[in-house]
Amino acid sequence: MSDEGTDVALVTGGTGVIGGAVARKLAERGDRVLLVGRDADRGSSLAAELRDGTPGDAAFLRVDLADRAAVRELAATVREEGRLDRFVAAAGTFREARETTPDGIEYTLAVNYLSTYLLCHELVPLALETAPGDGGDAAMGAGPDPVRVVALTAAVSDRQIDLDDLQSATDYELQVAYARSKRCLTSFAVELADRLPDGVAVDALHPGFVPEGRSREQLPWFVRGPYRVLSALSVGDGADTAADRVVEVATGGSGATGRYIEGGERADVPAFAADEAARGELWRRSAELVDVDPDWP
Repeated sequence: MSDEGTDVALVTGGTGVIGGAVARKLAERGDRVLLVGRDADRGSSLAAELRDGTPGDAAFLRVDLADRAAVRELAATVREEGRLDRFVAAAGTFREARETTPDGIEYTLAVNYLSTYLLCHELVPLALETAPGDGGDAAMGAGPDPVRVVALTAAVSDRQIDLDDLQSATDYELQVAYARSKRCLTSFAVELADRLPDGVAVDALHPGFVPEGRSREQLPWFVRGPYRVLSALSVGDGADTAADRVVEVATGGSGATGRYIEGGERADVPAFAADEAARGELWRRSAELVDVDPDWP
């Protein structure tokens, strides 16, 4: 359990370039940061570095977000902290060929989107307990800060989500599966914001084009090289800049919620996420895929 009065932050994708930078900045604020990732060496090293070198605290949780049972176990571990002040969903992956998880779900959708859906399902009660009162003061910009959920999305086309092929069962392409997962995440963030009471705010944020964050081994070999070149040439944004944008939203005191933010600016919610009926249908189908009652929170 966290120390009384210490904010607790959950960061999935915490061993990634952007997620790791976000974790560092939150620990520098004094947060207790729960880093979630699969790379045990990188995660343990970063957590130790944050414990020793920042005013905050950090713990590494090695979790395979593609595994539904593991996601539920993660949520149980987070609940032991006794509070949750912010959740940054920064996990993201690519797969060159279509793969399915042990639960039979297409891998990209499971990690990039459904893990966040399930974590929110499991952790919303804790967030509501942490939220200030009934949220009224926070919503007006006075009093205690709201609990904040920030879903890291990406610049994808504005096309509608293909609800009949969420798992990319036909003509799988890396880019299409990735874009679909991020559109789902954006739509979910807007819908969750609409369903939650004041005191818990949810936003979707595209932190910018960060080539550095896409140059690791998870990308196909033919894509890694170009991204490394773009990073070396300082094209796009650095991870530090992207992390600043994330942390600004994740620690903001405003009760504003349901926003779509590109870079550092608020933008119009994409059409696929503004469609209330489509959001509701995605919500129901997602609940089926992770085996929960869709009537939540």
